Formats: sequence, C-alpha cells, structure tokens
Amino acid sequence: MFPAVVRPLLPLLLSFLVLLPGCRQREPIVIGFIGPLTGHHSDIGVYGRNGVVFAAEEINKIGGIHGRPIQLIIQDDKQDAALTRAIHKKMIDQGVAAIIGPMTSSMAMAVVSQSNSAGIVTISPTAATNKLTGLDDYFFRTMSPSRNAILRLAEYSHDTLSLRRISVVWDSANEAFSKEWLDIFQEYFSDEDDHIISVSFNPNAHPSFSSLATTIIDQKPDGVLLVASSLDAAQICQQLRKQGSQAKFISTMWAMTEDFLQHAGSAADGTTFSHWFNKDYGGENFRIFQISFQDRFHVPPNFASHFAYESAQVIFTALQQNEKPKQLKETIETLGEFQGTQGKIHFDQYGDPNRKVYLLTVVDGALSPVKE
Repeated sequence: MFPAVVRPLLPLLLSFLVLLPGCRQREPIVIGFIGPLTGHHSDIGVYGRNGVVFAAEEINKIGGIHGRPIQLIIQDDKQDAALTRAIHKKMIDQGVAAIIGPMTSSMAMAVVSQSNSAGIVTISPTAATNKLTGLDDYFFRTMSPSRNAILRLAEYSHDTLSLRRISVVWDSANEAFSKEWLDIFQEYFSDEDDHIISVSFNPNAHPSFSSLATTIIDQKPDGVLLVASSLDAAQICQQLRKQGSQAKFISTMWAMTEDFLQHAGSAADGTTFSHWFNKDYGGENFRIFQISFQDRFHVPPNFASHFAYESAQVIFTALQQNEKPKQLKETIETLGEFQGTQGKIHFDQYGDPNRKVYLLTVVDGALSPVKE
C-alpha cells in the first residue's frame, strides 16, 4: 500500500510516467568536420569550423532534425594527407551521416575515394580544384570549381591592368588548387609578349619569405599572382614592398581574409582578388547571417565561414527530407536547389554549383568591389 501522503499524487505520477517515453530525446545525428585548425592554413579551417558550429547551434535551437539534435565531431587535419584520410575513415567508422570538409583541395582529393567506397557524402565548403569537376561521386561543394574565377582574374589582369610579365607564387603543399592557377594563367597569357614565371614554395619547410621576395624581384615582373594562404600571402606582400617592388598584386580567394588585410597592412593596398563571396551582398538572408555570426564569434564572417555555413545548411535540409545517410547523395541530387545566404545554390549532376564571380580590390585596408 502507498502511504496516505502519496495517494493524492498518484494520478499525477502515473500521467508523468505515461508521457516520459515521448519526452526522450531521439539519438543525435552526427556530422563530421575536417579542416586545418593549426598551422599555416588554420585561418580557413577555424573560420570554416565556426560556420559549421553556428549552423548546428541554429538548428538545435529549434529542435534539430525531427527531434534529433546535431552532434559535431571536429578534427584538425593539419594539412596532412595521411592524417586527413585516417580522420575521414574514423568518422565513417563512427557512423557520421555526412562529413563537411576538408577545406583545401589537396586534402579533399585525399578522401574522395573513401567517401565513394563508404557511400557517405563529403561536402567541402572551399575545395575548388578542377580535378574533382565532372565526376559522379559522393563529393559535393558549395564553392564553385575554380576555373571561371581564374579566367576572370586572368582576363582582368591582361586587359585592364595590362600586365604582361607575371610571377606566379604558389603553395606546393596545396598543389591540387595552386598549380591550376599557374596552368590556366599560362594558357591565357600565350601571346609573344606575355611571360608567366613559376615560383613555388612549401610553407611546411619554413621558407625565408625575404629570400623568396628577392627571387621574385630578380624576375622583374609587373605583376605577382599570390596563390597562398592569407598569412603567407601577407608576408610575401610585405617583403616585396620592403625590398622596393612596385609590381601589382593579384591573388586568389584563398587569401581573401581579414588575416591577410591585418598582417599585410599597407602592402595589401591595390591587391585584386576574384571570388564567389561578396561581403557587401545586399540580400536579407546574408544580412541576418552576418549580424548573427558576428554576435556569436565577435568577428565578421569571411568566405570560409560563409561557405561552411551553407554546406551545413545543405546537409541539414537534405536530412530533413530523408534522414538516411546512405540516401543523402540521392536526396541532394533530387532536391537540386538550396537556399543559400547569397542567393540560390544550384548543384549540377556532379555536385558542383556555378556561382557568380566577383572582383574585389583592397582600398585603404578594406575590400571593395572593382568598378569596371
């Protein structure tokens, strides 16, 4: 028998016990994130991680996906291919629904075959290598393949800036991305009076940027194309200006971050980039994202955080339609179009979007759209 003091509470207790199973939180959906969180390439990795974290926090605040919270596994790939493959495989073995990253082209190239074998989607926010274009695989990306952006900058450099002798300074540790800039500039600058000079360096070998700048100046270029991370590009700019170079600087989307502007200082002025990211985009979705991201991380979003946030949104939207990880590729392909923060994201049959290319230049320490 229940004590007399408990009997009046029995109906309430029984009701609570009946409702309890329905109140249990469903198993989380586990998503992996892989990116360089330390070392020379860490700026792109940290911003990318923050974009994914922000997206996960947003959806978890409204109950997750059909009551299932998003749980993130975040790993530092250290821009090391063997380590990246090991991390990627472990995440698959742990039962992730999808993997966001890697953030660089060389690391993406290292894991695509594992995604295909496992049937698990890998979506990279920023791996732009053309070597993964036109392949029917489990690799998606929210940043377009780089060819159109390279050609856009090559055309502007040749026809508007009137550059004819360009030193292409490229990071050999991310060759899958970097060397494509050299190759396509060589294709475009093919007239008799055009000269493209290759200067490669490996940031992992701790190069002397002062010596590298001397090598570049000896080539007497009228332009320098910087295909490097933001911190390395900033140091090269500084050393070139310190040694008296008046060459015009052009660069890739990889270096277009606040870190480049801060570390290059006045040497950054006049540097022109081609990119699919426009920090002055006027849409309401982007404005809300900008404000909310800055409130959360106390810095404005850059291209890496933006495309990482969109990559997470693509995964979450698809999983809301169908929670089965093995059918995620088919679900994304069937949906085809997703709402991004800077317009719609349209995937082609190979998982690549075709996004508008912007030209931006540094004026008084800030990025501004190029007026043509």
